[in-house]
Amino acid sequence: MKISIFVAAVLGLYIIAADNWENFWSMFRYQTVVTKDCGQEWLLFDFKQPVPEAEGNPCFIKETVPKEPLDGNEIAFVGKLGPNVLMNMGLVYKYEIENPVRYMKALSGVARQTAARMNFEPNPSVWKSAKGFFIDHVIHEIASSPEVLQANGIGDVRQKDFEDLVRSRANSRLSVQGIRIISVMSTT
Repeated sequence: MKISIFVAAVLGLYIIAADNWENFWSMFRYQTVVTKDCGQEWLLFDFKQPVPEAEGNPCFIKETVPKEPLDGNEIAFVGKLGPNVLMNMGLVYKYEIENPVRYMKALSGVARQTAARMNFEPNPSVWKSAKGFFIDHVIHEIASSPEVLQANGIGDVRQKDFEDLVRSRANSRLSVQGIRIISVMSTT
């Protein structure tokens, strides 16, 4: 009898813990950034710090930024490998936000659009538009540039070298916005 009560108690605690486990770890996967002046100055709050409330300030914006790697969109384009050589190309990428304050300063236009929401939950539409605005554009511009496409010559294109070159050049441009490209992979 005592064993069955003990087993039931342990099982009940396990179910409660498993239900809250995702909520517990989610606080470590996100960072909160806040502005009180419509995106001019951003403050980063650790998960242990209390986050201020809007208190009637129309310029108050609170965003939650993921700490974990994110998947980028597929970027499709036509690459010019030589004077008369065109090729359909595609790239996918993984990235992470290394500096949420610089990232949000770069996205101040996107963040202003979210001022009315003021919720604490991550908003996928903000990140999707950010990728489209910054990351996709930069990677497409670099990958389709003649100097990158024609770096090794038409017959000597090595997929890994091409991907590494695009990633390193994208990182040098996006680091100013607090973004780091983890990997770039060709899909075609």
